[in-house]
Amino acid sequence: MKNLFNNAELWYTLSIMKISSLLNLALFTAGFAFASSNVVDTVKTESAKSVVSTNSPSPYCNFYGKDVKTVGVVSVSSIANKKILNNSIGKIKSAGYKVKVAPNVYGPERASAEVRARAFEEAWLDPEIDILVFSIGGQGAVDVVKIIDWEKLRARNDMRVIGFSDVTFIVNTMLFKGVGHPMSGLNLFNIGMNKHTDASREWYRKTLNGEELPKKTLKVVKPSNEDVSGLGMAGLLERFVRLEEMGLLPDMTGRIVFIESLDSHKKSARKNLMLLLEKGVFDKASAVVFGDFQVAEGAKATLAEFAKAVKCPVFSGFKYGHIKGGLLIDFQRKYFISPTGILTSPANN
Repeated sequence: MKNLFNNAELWYTLSIMKISSLLNLALFTAGFAFASSNVVDTVKTESAKSVVSTNSPSPYCNFYGKDVKTVGVVSVSSIANKKILNNSIGKIKSAGYKVKVAPNVYGPERASAEVRARAFEEAWLDPEIDILVFSIGGQGAVDVVKIIDWEKLRARNDMRVIGFSDVTFIVNTMLFKGVGHPMSGLNLFNIGMNKHTDASREWYRKTLNGEELPKKTLKVVKPSNEDVSGLGMAGLLERFVRLEEMGLLPDMTGRIVFIESLDSHKKSARKNLMLLLEKGVFDKASAVVFGDFQVAEGAKATLAEFAKAVKCPVFSGFKYGHIKGGLLIDFQRKYFISPTGILTSPANN
């Protein structure tokens, strides 16, 4: 009987111990689960924060103007690197723009001048496209500019077109013929090359929205006794020379002319500048403003020589050309420069 009692007592004790262990295990598990749920919630919260940060507004929002929905991409010169160009297009799409790319843009080889000209015309006349931007410069626009049907393009005479470098041929022929709305500034490819800065994006956005532009301080090479003003005009010096030879260089009368010259052309920059000077193309310009200007003899000496010979005021130090943060020049916008070199441009009326 005593043994039975002892066995019962042992059984009871073991049962209590087992129950206690199970309770402790349950509490531990619950506590771990609670802690784990807190960890998971924290991870989810951090992930959510990360998603929010990556969905911040694109720096290219309203870059081409508030009224633009579809951007047309064209090419009349060289073939751009596909990866970099796609990067550029991706950034524009992330800003909410629809992008239509002309069939010859990706190559793999440069199409004939005829194909490039017809693709340019087709994009210009596409009713869905609000603005045309060139993919890249390079070489080849000189062959296209001669066979574009400019008269046909008058059907959409308000088409805005942006490009520079070799595209100097296109935008300045537009001005010469009075067709469309030419602008000179970085090509689409340069977006993928991270050539834009906050300041250049602001300048583009304000230009294309018709807003007042930020003031820029220029270096005075040849001063003026009073403010000078005029519509803009811009391009690559070497292309200006070729346009003059072709009889397609626009009249510079009353205009503020912005000029750049590539480092690869620096051995011919002085000669080309003096050639245009001798032909009198700057005689009636309101002012000449130099952007990125590379010349073998030295920019300072060459500009001083030019300033002595030219009739209009001369300035330098404007961020235009093949440089990071290059700015946009609107050929239908009026610019003002003070005698001390302060460049301004009020909102378009």
